[in-house]
Amino acid sequence: MYKYSIVTMSDADSESEFLDNSKKPKLRKIKRKRMSKSKRKNNFQVTHRRKSYIWIGVLLLVAVIVIIYFASIYNTHQTRRPYTPSKRQKKSILILNWRDEKVPRPWSRNCTIDIVNTNKPSRALKRHKNYEAVIMNSTAENVLFGSELIPYHMNSQLLIFATQKPLQFENRTSLEHSNFGVYNKSMSYSLKSDFIWHSYKIVRKNDSKIVAPALKTQWDGPQEKFRKEHMMEFFLGEVKESSHLALTVLNRPCQPARNELVRRIQENIDVHTYGECGVYNCSGETSCRFLPNRRANRTYKFYLAFEEELCMDYVGENFYKALGGRIVPVVFGGANYERFAPPQSYINARDFASIRDLTEYLVYLDQHPEEHVKYFTWHEKYIIQESPFDVEEICDFLQTADSQNTFNSSLEGPGRILSWLNENKCEPYELPPAWLS
Repeated sequence: MYKYSIVTMSDADSESEFLDNSKKPKLRKIKRKRMSKSKRKNNFQVTHRRKSYIWIGVLLLVAVIVIIYFASIYNTHQTRRPYTPSKRQKKSILILNWRDEKVPRPWSRNCTIDIVNTNKPSRALKRHKNYEAVIMNSTAENVLFGSELIPYHMNSQLLIFATQKPLQFENRTSLEHSNFGVYNKSMSYSLKSDFIWHSYKIVRKNDSKIVAPALKTQWDGPQEKFRKEHMMEFFLGEVKESSHLALTVLNRPCQPARNELVRRIQENIDVHTYGECGVYNCSGETSCRFLPNRRANRTYKFYLAFEEELCMDYVGENFYKALGGRIVPVVFGGANYERFAPPQSYINARDFASIRDLTEYLVYLDQHPEEHVKYFTWHEKYIIQESPFDVEEICDFLQTADSQNTFNSSLEGPGRILSWLNENKCEPYELPPAWLS
């Protein structure tokens, strides 16, 4: 495109030149500066590239936000039990007379719990009939003799008898006319309870599966040698020192037969007795929540896990404390210990024909570290974990029965509880006759 400009001249020249067609005013073409195609292309590419960078930045920011959001959801699911939103009504559970220092708590959003002592008046206790489930933490003796509050049965209320103590009671007591008639379900150490309550569990390392306690356990075969050199050296160093020393915790009731068993073992090896029925105390305690590993400059090699009652499936906490430490438990109780601990992790006193045979074997292990250390090889496959009181299973039961409209039919009533009590009643505390000869 061109612009034109008039070239000016003097008057004379302009007149003559105007008459002379040959000297017409000259129109000079002025070129507008035009941008080259290559430069325009470069500017377009720069602008387009800048916009692309902005969009990429926005997309990256959105992606980061999305990743952070889903990561937070994943972490929440890792620390809590899986929860599926539902229209289920939240259930309420009342626990009466909780005696442990560790307060139970629900692991579900579908249930709430209240803990009340029946000796102290409270608002929750007055409205105990409003709860969907009531758990009475008691003993068979207390319930039989009515020494604790027993809430009366409601058509839509689940009443649970819960205990970690042995199911020991007098023969003269008539179960049919006892307060057990109001209970629907059981929760205890018994593996045949409706809800099982044990303080510890054994977990397999390679698949994180809970193996015990259980009625049917699937243990791996006993391992004769350590596969990891550092673990073998650690445990071998613990058992090399000759000690001939054992300990036991004797809490109430102070069974004469159990005391006699300890006394006869003391004829061959040194045994230090702790607890309410023993000689020593555990740092000023009588219950011995923590087992001592040594006394003075001598190390304990064995723990005499002699239960205070001979009851099916009853295994005290001290057994697991010894098992998880560096002391081999020597058990004497009414339980089938294969349901509770790995093979070759404990010594069952009932496997020996006499007390003398038992003590001679303990002395043999003490003098042969290579045999003694075999009782610790199970540590390579399993671990012991604490199992706190958890109402999750009860909460699931309440929700499932409610959603299927089978709650009332699932309340099995007193017949089931009475039968369970008779089946799990403890045996008289007696030693095998051959041991007393």
